[in-house]
Amino acid sequence: MNKLICKIFILIFIASCSGINEERTTGTFIEDFSIERKIKKFINKDYELDALTNVKATSYNEVLLLTGQIPNERLRREIINGAKKITKIKKIHDFTILAAPSSMISRSNDKYLTTKVRTRILATAIFKKEKNVKSNRIKVVTDNSTVFLLGIVNRGQAEVATKIARETSGVQKVVTLWEIK
Repeated sequence: MNKLICKIFILIFIASCSGINEERTTGTFIEDFSIERKIKKFINKDYELDALTNVKATSYNEVLLLTGQIPNERLRREIINGAKKITKIKKIHDFTILAAPSSMISRSNDKYLTTKVRTRILATAIFKKEKNVKSNRIKVVTDNSTVFLLGIVNRGQAEVATKIARETSGVQKVVTLWEIK
């Protein structure tokens, strides 16, 4: 319990420090963390879901993105139905695929691609002085070399970030789930 309390205080601190350029409120920032944690807990509690699936839940502005691999439709429905029971979720984007869980090598490559895309977006904002890019408003998730972009951005920010992701070597596909303001 103490670890959870520490994590919540750290999240509040981070959210309040980054609130200057963050479109989400501190409450929404914490709710996103809570949604992700609830999905993970739901999956971990069920032996079959935990052992047979590789599902990642990402929440941004209370919009849930599910990615990963699930071996059959029954387990997929179980995860979706579990997610629907979580309050505060405005919308669920299900990009899971029916397949065996990906390998550790594939997951490592996905983490590398996420870092690469994030770094290129940040570098564009800093070094090219692209005032239209706010890297802290953009969430990057990668699964099976497909990059998902989430965030509350304007059209110009969305176009620049999407272009950067598409031009990043190793990225097979880019899926944009922007909230355009």
